[in-house]
Amino acid sequence: MRDNIIDFPAVTRSCGDCEWSDCCVNCGLGSAKHTASDAGRSVAHRSGSPLFRQGDPLDCLYFLRSGSAKTIISTRAGAEQIVTFHFPGDVIGFDGITSGRHQSSTIMLESSGVCCIPLAKLKSVSINNTNLWDEVIRTVAVEIAEKQNYGLLLGQKSVHARFATFLCYLSGKYASRGCSGREFNLSMSRQDIANYLSMAVETLSRLIGDFQHKGVIEVDRRFVRITDVGALKEMAQEDHEAHASCG
Repeated sequence: MRDNIIDFPAVTRSCGDCEWSDCCVNCGLGSAKHTASDAGRSVAHRSGSPLFRQGDPLDCLYFLRSGSAKTIISTRAGAEQIVTFHFPGDVIGFDGITSGRHQSSTIMLESSGVCCIPLAKLKSVSINNTNLWDEVIRTVAVEIAEKQNYGLLLGQKSVHARFATFLCYLSGKYASRGCSGREFNLSMSRQDIANYLSMAVETLSRLIGDFQHKGVIEVDRRFVRITDVGALKEMAQEDHEAHASCG
């Protein structure tokens, strides 16, 4: 298994290059000029630790600088559904904007670096910073689009199409961040992927074997190589037009 595939070079930048630095608590609330040395100012979170829990008050949004996370919605009966995965460059926490409390929980999938963006400071700075406001709108629009695509994903009847669409989604995520869209390590477990795709873990394991048998992918534990992008796209579009692209 290759451990150096996920590097995300486009996100490992100085605070001065970050759209959110003017209102980030880790950068002195934007009061100082930021340099490359500021790159270590993000707060470390361990694998499995919660960024926030469902029902917690919304105080901050969070910029994921490194690592990855999953967002979960829990029912009163105790069932949990993963609704999205997060990667470097994502802003997390918009689910609490309307009510002032988070409607979901976000858990770190691996050791991650997170920058805190106080909501009050974001509102204040955005008034006179049109670039920041544009970034807020863009980020919200991306989140809405991904939720719509998730609904489409679950609406696809074929489990083959669901898994293929998920791989295309990951491929596009990695490629957009300057990484290989065809070779990557999965930070989430098979249990998490199966939960996200609303299928049994045994079904996911059979799908992985089937995709490998067809020569579409190669899998070594959490390392995935897409060997036939065209075939993967066709499988993703089996039931509905897929809104994801393979890198």
